[in-house]
Amino acid sequence: MSSIDVNTLSESMRHFGTADYTVFVAMLLFSSLVGLYFGYKDHKTSKENKRNGIDDDTANYLVGGRNMQVIPVALSLVASFVSGITLLGTSTEIYLYGSQYSIFLIAIVIAAFIVHHTIIPVLHELEITSTYQYLEARFNRELRLYGSISYMMIQMMWLPIIIYVPALAFNQTTGVNIHIITPISMFICIVYTSIGGIKAVIWTDVLQITLMYGTLTLIAVKGTIAIGGLEVLIERNIKGERFEPVIFDLDPTIRHSFWTLVVGGSIWYLNINGINQSMVQRYLSLRTIKRAQIGAALFSAGVMLMISLCIYNGFVLFAMYHDCDPLKTKLAKAKDQLLPLLAIETLKDFPGLTGVFVAGVFSAALSSASTGLNSMAAVILVDFCGHFNLSKTQTAVILRGTVIVLGVIAVLLVYVVERLGTVLQLAMIIPSATNGPLLGVFFIGSLIPWIGGKATLWGVITGAVTMTSIIVKAQIESMRGKIKFPLKPVFTDGCTYNFTATNITSEVVETGSKHIYHMSYLYYTIFGTILVIIVSSLLSLVFGFQDPRKVDRRLVAPFMRKYIEFENQNVRNENLEYEATKKNLKIENFTTRQDFEKADEIDELKDFREKFQLPSDVIYFIGNSLGPCAVNTQEIISKFITDNWIKNSSSAEFHQTPLKVGEKIGKIIGAEKDETIVCDSTSVNIFKALGTALKIQKLKNPNRRVILLEKQNFPSDNYIVQGLVNFLSAENYKIEKFEDEKELEKILSTEITVLLLSHVSYRTGKLFDMKIITKMAHDFGVLIIWDLCHSVGAVPINLTESNVDFAVGCTYKYLNCGPGAPAFFYVNKRHQNVVWQPLAGWYGHEEPFKMKSNYEPARNIQQFLTGTGEIFHMSIVENSIEILLKADIKKMRKKSLLLGDLFINLLNEKCSSLKLLTPLEHEKRGSHLSFEHENAYNISVMINKRGICGNFRFPNILRFAMTSLYLRFVDIWDTVEIISDIVNNFEIYKNLAEKL
Repeated sequence: MSSIDVNTLSESMRHFGTADYTVFVAMLLFSSLVGLYFGYKDHKTSKENKRNGIDDDTANYLVGGRNMQVIPVALSLVASFVSGITLLGTSTEIYLYGSQYSIFLIAIVIAAFIVHHTIIPVLHELEITSTYQYLEARFNRELRLYGSISYMMIQMMWLPIIIYVPALAFNQTTGVNIHIITPISMFICIVYTSIGGIKAVIWTDVLQITLMYGTLTLIAVKGTIAIGGLEVLIERNIKGERFEPVIFDLDPTIRHSFWTLVVGGSIWYLNINGINQSMVQRYLSLRTIKRAQIGAALFSAGVMLMISLCIYNGFVLFAMYHDCDPLKTKLAKAKDQLLPLLAIETLKDFPGLTGVFVAGVFSAALSSASTGLNSMAAVILVDFCGHFNLSKTQTAVILRGTVIVLGVIAVLLVYVVERLGTVLQLAMIIPSATNGPLLGVFFIGSLIPWIGGKATLWGVITGAVTMTSIIVKAQIESMRGKIKFPLKPVFTDGCTYNFTATNITSEVVETGSKHIYHMSYLYYTIFGTILVIIVSSLLSLVFGFQDPRKVDRRLVAPFMRKYIEFENQNVRNENLEYEATKKNLKIENFTTRQDFEKADEIDELKDFREKFQLPSDVIYFIGNSLGPCAVNTQEIISKFITDNWIKNSSSAEFHQTPLKVGEKIGKIIGAEKDETIVCDSTSVNIFKALGTALKIQKLKNPNRRVILLEKQNFPSDNYIVQGLVNFLSAENYKIEKFEDEKELEKILSTEITVLLLSHVSYRTGKLFDMKIITKMAHDFGVLIIWDLCHSVGAVPINLTESNVDFAVGCTYKYLNCGPGAPAFFYVNKRHQNVVWQPLAGWYGHEEPFKMKSNYEPARNIQQFLTGTGEIFHMSIVENSIEILLKADIKKMRKKSLLLGDLFINLLNEKCSSLKLLTPLEHEKRGSHLSFEHENAYNISVMINKRGICGNFRFPNILRFAMTSLYLRFVDIWDTVEIISDIVNNFEIYKNLAEKL
């Protein structure tokens, strides 16, 4: 044995030279410059946006304007997950405990599959910023606060560990005190995170993950060469028992077995990958669900590669020190200094490479720390300050102040972490007390919709308290030496330096009875998850179960939605029955007029006919053009004049009318509160919607210049678009058109900025699938405007469920509000405070009655008002909407489809020369039927003279609206009789008309 002692050897190995410092400082400097760059760039963009009435700073800071690229985000996710804990801890795990941990790679695949198909579709579709916004939407605010507070506590325990680990590596290689380097590294992290936001975090992560991969690969290659090659590595690890068979024992107290790693590990990783704010925030920075899923898949693949490299380096580590354990000799003073020691040993002859290693470890720490700080800023702003009406300055102070304050606290907490044990296990145990129960809440939310908020709240509290007691007890017993796990053998017979041997306990699990706190730490998360589900289910017996039909379907996992009949959902692919068919009056049994009369007797909607003024000698089929007048309309107008004009002329009350009436229309179209107003005409609202959408896209996707239209849009819709494009000729927008869904799917691309189409074609009556087409558009980052004129009040609509951006519609068709009635305008809340709408006016001002000289847009749907509304007519609109709200839209839809089926069948039997243009399939059919005939105009005139009020559209189309509130079944029989008589004897009637 050499005369050199271990302390002298340790000092001699610290040779962090000029080249090493250069590499290390360059990494820190680059990270700072990235933050400064994005901070400067965003500041310039913000000033430009302010001049243009755009306010998107918060979304830009927290989620990159939801327009980040997949590969940088995926690399950032890997960098954030890995951290120094994985880099150092995983290799140490293999060195001390053997190869069993490598089975964890299977768990990553399983968890990634679950995240891909359940969590990402739900959270991304909601377009939230904080993960915990989901909990309030699904349950209540208490659970949202529980989730937010839990996350903040966990992150503040996690952050000091993250920055402590690379400090160990730096201390091992340079001798610099841990408490000198941690404040410096955190200062760098605070600078680029607070200034540059999520963009700076992501792009520094790209550099840092590159360094990490390079570092691990470098050690793997140089280490393998240093020990004599792969064959020597395998031989030494077999001899040292590091390669071991898979343990299939079901004993839950075994630290690492196939079951603890696959079952427990997959749920642990699911929690980290799926509901952790740090990860979810990055998924939400990607524009579409598909991109987020691709990003998540690349992330998991990257993590698997990283962990595989760490595992391999664990084998290299043992092969290097197979006969002289650095822990026993105290050459490494802590377990997590083993890999830095290996790096020094293998890279010492190459100037700068040790610096690359240390920079790589620090990169891992900085990426995780910056992500944590940015995510906590999001939680503080959205979950704790979201209900305040914050100014732009206040928002900026909160976001950046949070990063600074929490970063400083994390540095101080390093003193606590320094006195704790093995890093890898510690890092996985700390969050489990609350993460497991919180994952249980998300499972309940997305998979068990009949469990409500109160039961879940008490369930998660019970779970958290129970898991905390189990984990605290386990840690106490561990410190007392009563919970131990077997270490692999280590040897010192090959050491070439003097040392005083340290007794590393040959850890053996204590014999005797085992308790619940003896379970493997990997089971903590799944145990907490299952406990919450069980307790919440039992408490539902006390508090009552929730009606799953009332849950917003977007909050439920996609594969579960088909098993629940949600309220207010679009009717698709159903076996549509109406009460008439339930009474054995099936379509094939409607053969005589008496059959149709019998159906009217049991019609559930028959009483609504009395609410409309319908001439006794007219059958009214033009609800798709102009609905009939309500019987109490004159009374409503007279009352309005008396109560609101003669007695009370307060314009402030009138100012609220567009919002109040819009709220009622919102119930019909499936909008959330404060998303719908009644104002202007459909054409004007299309102008406002398109102008707003183009401005938003110019902010997020400035190179897009194509506006996509359906060829058979109502002509005025397309005229408005053409007019605006002409007005904005300097912007070089161009228009493209498509025919149907298949062509739309082919033509959609990232060049398209806005898509405008009608929900139901005015010409053919074809119904487009709103949810599918909206998703298709969003997958390419396209904003969509729906024209609901020919569907609202006739077809079930749920704009919220379909995630629609903008929608417009008239009120004089199926809503029966009279000629010239004001239209309605829907704007999804996520678009309301981003830019100014193009027709800014005093009713859209934040404080209209203060008559300020400069425009300040209201921060809600009110911004989309312009001037004084048609207040008289709005009283008629409100009255007509009240009538419609008393009816069941699903029953209306079913009756409408049945009326249409009967009309088509009878007409085919008695008059086959009329060609049906409307799709036969219920899911593709609106509420009016269109027929083509060469003599369509003359036929329309003739049937009109005989009391059939249908309408004609150029050049040869007859249209009949199957409006279920006032049409009777017998009207179908009588109408077909008249039409068939005229068409079959057309020449006779034509000649007779000419003679007259």
